[in-house]
Amino acid sequence: MERSKVEELKELADWYEGSYGELQRKTEQEKTELSHLKEQLEVKDRKIREQGTRIRALEERLRQRTDLENEIDKLNAEVGSLQTLAKSTACLLKQQNGKCFD
Repeated sequence: MERSKVEELKELADWYEGSYGELQRKTEQEKTELSHLKEQLEVKDRKIREQGTRIRALEERLRQRTDLENEIDKLNAEVGSLQTLAKSTACLLKQQNGKCFD
């Protein structure tokens, strides 16, 4: 009977060692998987940050372009006013001959 208890305890110890070893193996595997996931997340985070930087640069370029377009519109309006003024001046100068061209 005593021998049976010893064998039972030995089997229990073997099972414990096997279970503990399996648990350690799974833990290491999960750590490795988590490490890979962390690396992937860091890569994605870096790419998102880089895209954010590019987006901000494009937004700045768009703002500058809009500012330039607004400035061009103002200059075109001034040119239009100057052209109208030039036509009016030419018309006044030519009134003495009775001719006015639009």
